[in-house]
Amino acid sequence: MNCSRLYIIFTLLALLLAGQAAWAEVFSGYCGFDTYGNPSMMWEYDTETKKLTIKTTDDRNHTIADYDSSNLPPWDPYKSDITAIHLSMGVSGIGNDAFSGCSALSSIVLPASVTRIGNNAFKGCSALAFVYCLRTSSPSEPEEDCFAGTSDALVFVVPADVFDDYYDNACWSGYRSKLRKGYTVQTDSDITTSTPQNAPLVQEGETVSLSGGMHYVNMYSYDHNEPYSTSIGTGYPGFCWGIMLPAGSYTGNVITKVAVHDYLRMAKGTLTIYNDGEVAPSGDPVGSMEVSFTGSDCFVTFEFAEPLTVDPVKNVWVVFKNESGESYTASACKCPEDLKDPNGRWVSTDGSDWMDLKSVGFDLTFMIHAFIEDQTMNYSFKGYSVKDADDGDVSVDETSGIFSFVMPAKNVTVTATWTADLKAYEGTVSDVTGYWATIYHGSLNYQLPAGAQAFTMDSDHHLIRVGTDGSVIPAGQAVVIFAEASALKDLTAGSGTLTLTATDSTADIHGTNILQGSDNPVPVSSITTGTPHVLGIASSVFGFHPYNGISIPANRAYYLK
Repeated sequence: MNCSRLYIIFTLLALLLAGQAAWAEVFSGYCGFDTYGNPSMMWEYDTETKKLTIKTTDDRNHTIADYDSSNLPPWDPYKSDITAIHLSMGVSGIGNDAFSGCSALSSIVLPASVTRIGNNAFKGCSALAFVYCLRTSSPSEPEEDCFAGTSDALVFVVPADVFDDYYDNACWSGYRSKLRKGYTVQTDSDITTSTPQNAPLVQEGETVSLSGGMHYVNMYSYDHNEPYSTSIGTGYPGFCWGIMLPAGSYTGNVITKVAVHDYLRMAKGTLTIYNDGEVAPSGDPVGSMEVSFTGSDCFVTFEFAEPLTVDPVKNVWVVFKNESGESYTASACKCPEDLKDPNGRWVSTDGSDWMDLKSVGFDLTFMIHAFIEDQTMNYSFKGYSVKDADDGDVSVDETSGIFSFVMPAKNVTVTATWTADLKAYEGTVSDVTGYWATIYHGSLNYQLPAGAQAFTMDSDHHLIRVGTDGSVIPAGQAVVIFAEASALKDLTAGSGTLTLTATDSTADIHGTNILQGSDNPVPVSSITTGTPHVLGIASSVFGFHPYNGISIPANRAYYLK
């Protein structure tokens, strides 16, 4: 079927330049049809950014139509101007002659869904120097002359762990000398990476620049950085999707922003935060804002005008609602079986009755990230930590405040590092009037008594408040507890299975857990999983006495596993 050309002026930006009005236009239409003749692929070209975007119209994989000299692609009038092409996940095939003659295109990313590259698909793309192939299960298969007339410097960067699969594939036999291994950079929080060609795969020896991550914030999600695989919806207003963070699974007291994968243009929707409810959001919203999606096929961030205060002893719900009726607004991915969590796939058709998405046949996880800060603490940015896939350190260079590293022949993970200004609610650590203790139990949960606060600190000196009175501290979590002496007399598990008192003869208690006077911990050789230990000193100093021969400084809350 001949592809329809729907030239729609989507946005008009009037800019005065030398007395003349400059206009930016967005043209769009369809470029693929299913077996019933229904549109399955849509395209959009922005004359200002010179970017061509192609995506599917539903939650299934589809191919871009085949073209030839008598049936040109609908973006043919702009082909010599196109500098960027974005193919969304779900594009399974690139038709014959689809991008032939796009002479200004220098690089392109082929998503993991692409299995076919048609004849002459990139013929005459004379500036094309980098093709990033993300497919890992089996290589995308190029057909005859699909890269004819491209740059002599053209290389194909493929995932390093499947490099041999590409090399041995007969369809790639003519390109073996141009295949290169690529590695991934995974980041947390607000960290932004700058890679050559802004590519998702980086070659060994290339330089990666780092920025952002300047605010100490914990990011919570269930998608585990899996790539987008599909989207779901109902096709009418009122459809809701979201995630729930159970009490005890997150730390912090304010939500500052939420990020969500933006797949389909949605004119109007709402983002709402709730701070209560077990099987559905309940209570008054903590905050809400209007949102809209542009179909950018990447994560977009919505930041609240003011931080939203949440109570960490209650569940947090992050809910999106479709107000405009587009069919497939909720991006989702397929997580590894051992990482799937029902709290990452809550869905409702009306905003009232909620269900597990899996119960209606979709074993998927929504791509939503919640950012929660603990604003009771002050943090100072220190730098970045880069670890390779074997947990080895990768050297980070800092020059005039600019951070970068050279990519090793391994995938890497980047985290921001911090120093903490250690303060409690009552003031600085040296000014508090209560008592400090540390507790660890390898197999039992325990509940903080009334009036208590619990903290932990990681090896990079990140102080994290993990609970207040009534919070349940999970097994295996070592914490420092601040409370009045009377509160520390009884630390009780949420299920009543762990009780520590001054007269508890079954618990291995070193020092007195009432922590009065100058009680000192007695050094032990190790902390044994399943055996509770309480170590503490009077409140004037925040820290441990020398423990197992290691001198722990004041104003640092360490725990030993």
